[in-house]
Amino acid sequence: MSIVLKNINYTYQINTPFMRKALHNINLYSGKNEILGILGGTGSGKTTLLQVITGLLTPDSGQIEIDEVDISQYRKKALNVFDKIGMVFQVPEEQIFEKKVFSEVAFGLRKKFLSAEEIRCKVEGALASVGLNADYCQRFTYNLSSGEKRRLAIASVLALETEYIFFDEPTAGLDYEGRVLLLDNIKKLNTEKRIGMIIVSHDPLEMFSVCHRCVLLKDGCLVFSGDLTDWMANYEILTEQGMVFPQSQQLVHELNRRGWDMKGGMKNFAEVAAQIIKCYDGRFH
Repeated sequence: MSIVLKNINYTYQINTPFMRKALHNINLYSGKNEILGILGGTGSGKTTLLQVITGLLTPDSGQIEIDEVDISQYRKKALNVFDKIGMVFQVPEEQIFEKKVFSEVAFGLRKKFLSAEEIRCKVEGALASVGLNADYCQRFTYNLSSGEKRRLAIASVLALETEYIFFDEPTAGLDYEGRVLLLDNIKKLNTEKRIGMIIVSHDPLEMFSVCHRCVLLKDGCLVFSGDLTDWMANYEILTEQGMVFPQSQQLVHELNRRGWDMKGGMKNFAEVAAQIIKCYDGRFH
């Protein structure tokens, strides 16, 4: 079970003076339990691609399959597929519209004709999954911090028991502690609930720390796909494409250039530091 895109094209404002091709022949695969990262600069087509996958935009051409169901033109018979998908927008605070936390998470559940007890259990379970205890149920949403609002938005999706969650710049505007907590929650949800995820971001450090695999978009074209080891093996080519690697990966590349045997799968400075110590001991002792 997976998400597959074949030769996807999308153009904004067709047949107007402002017409702009946003996506060019995108071919993409994401496994059911995979965390896939979509990297790229401003205007690269990241958000457009995510909106095409979720059905918010209809592609000009190409094919989209979710769990082997073709949803390219969003026919009625494919609508049930979208029950498998949840979306956390770039500014999730703006997708919260209820006054109370409980009502926000319960909103979608009430459309499923569940009993009050079933709704309560699912709401509390979803909140617990993102680190918000039952005491949050009666709190006002406008009193939550930005990080808590992000987690509330995720809980609202989790309560509906979706099989895929898509994130558009999930850590934008959060402080360091909030970013770390949110990314830890994303990894935990993927591991424990086996939820497939696609994350759009411009920050490679965060993406490499949480994603199994990342793709790079540039000017609406998919120019690279692979895990961190693949990215490091193509360091020079990708930097020529405008990719700016995290400082930890820049350090790994420079040490390898100077003859060190540093592996390419280290995702943060702590892992890099441990490998440096290991290599240092091997070279000088």
